Amino acid sequence: MDVETIQIPCPTEGCEGDVHAARELDDDGTRWRIVWFEDVPVVLCSRGCRPPEDLVSLIDPEVRAA
Repeated sequence: MDVETIQIPCPTEGCEGDVHAARELDDDGTRWRIVWFEDVPVVLCSRGCRPPEDLVSLIDPEVRAA
């Protein structure tokens, strides 16, 4: 399984943090998706502005970009 970590500016308005996310290729090996561990996405804002679950939908386009 290929896993990589990406870092992008936090998309939350007024937050100057960076979002760090672990992503992996799907079962077909064609699309990136967020890694989940024990029902929690491996996503974190450096400023802690939002819980990981909320950040997933905000960063989904960046996660899928190859």
